[in-house]
Amino acid sequence: IRIRLWGRQAIYGYLWYHSPRYLGTGIQSVDAREFTGDFGWIGRSKGGREWRVGLGEDFAPNDLAGDLVLKASWTF
Repeated sequence: IRIRLWGRQAIYGYLWYHSPRYLGTGIQSVDAREFTGDFGWIGRSKGGREWRVGLGEDFAPNDLAGDLVLKASWTF
């Protein structure tokens, strides 16, 4: 979801869920489900480039730390 605040400024947020890729491999990173969220700020330049700064979080029961997510992107 993207909500424009003023001018070329916006905030964004999303939730992502992915079922386990494999089962029974013994490797936690591929046997576990993925449920993450991300939210932050978007600034768009006159040339169409978007600059994003956000915070992401993995909602898995064993991961309680917040992750800093820095994104830079542009559209054509």
